[in-house]
Amino acid sequence: MRRWVKAHGAEIQFWGYEGGNIVAAIAGAGGFAAFNEQVFGVWTNVETGLARELATSLFTYPDAAIAIGLGIVVLLTSALSVIVRRFGAEHLTVWIDAVAFAVAVGLLAVTIWSDATWLTLSATAFVAGSALLRLCQRNPLVLKPGGILLSTGGIGLIGYGTSAFDPGSWALQSVLTVLTGFFVASAGLLTYQGGIAACRSFDPSHRTPHFLHPRRGLVARWLSRFIDRPVLTLVQHLVLPTVFWVDCHTKAQKPFATSMWARLPWRAFAGLAALATGTPEGIVFAVANAGWALGDIAIGSLDWEDHQPEHLSATQQLR
Repeated sequence: MRRWVKAHGAEIQFWGYEGGNIVAAIAGAGGFAAFNEQVFGVWTNVETGLARELATSLFTYPDAAIAIGLGIVVLLTSALSVIVRRFGAEHLTVWIDAVAFAVAVGLLAVTIWSDATWLTLSATAFVAGSALLRLCQRNPLVLKPGGILLSTGGIGLIGYGTSAFDPGSWALQSVLTVLTGFFVASAGLLTYQGGIAACRSFDPSHRTPHFLHPRRGLVARWLSRFIDRPVLTLVQHLVLPTVFWVDCHTKAQKPFATSMWARLPWRAFAGLAALATGTPEGIVFAVANAGWALGDIAIGSLDWEDHQPEHLSATQQLR
């Protein structure tokens, strides 16, 4: 089973995270029924052309409009990837994921600009981060901004749990969502830490655009100078001590596995608490957590086979 998950990690990550992200955006709209009503409103309450329709829908029904956009990005990414692989042009999947990332970042900007919920912000950041992480086999540098986007999604979950707090039936679910958001944000920092080690062990003979080279490129040098040390400081003094249920060996040498175990228990707790509310939004949010858990397992599988002491040395070398 572990070998199968390892071999199909990219597909599991894609459908787990992206499916969970779309469902989370629907939960942000209030559940499936509320989402359907908002979608109906997008297409029936506008009297002018397409451009005006899109602008109006973003301000009137931001969560539904952004959820539709995320769904289009995910479905087109999957369909186009299947098509190019079938015709033997697998190298084009890099460009498909790059375009998906650019569109997702645009949707993230719209989410921040509009009056969308925290949960929709979280889902959009996850889509953008996931698109980058799918490129990590070709260029480990993307693990760094990808980790930052995952942390942004975790902050969105914290905001959602805080804003949805209710002394009644949602109290436990809100607290668990805040905790989930904290550990998801922490896992994003661990993904960034894994990117540090992967960049340092990158074979310099591999061809890659100069400004995106994991060791010598402009982006890599800027991140190393300004971001690496603060991230490693947070990982050492905040993230690793709070993940007390993960053994020291795993935390020291396997950031991707640590990232997985940091999130999985809270996915389960938050999902069960959301399911227990019995509300349409809670039930949909529970489904989103199940999808995210599958994506977490796919990320953790990156550390399942090879012993990687470089992760430890990456932390030590910047102390």
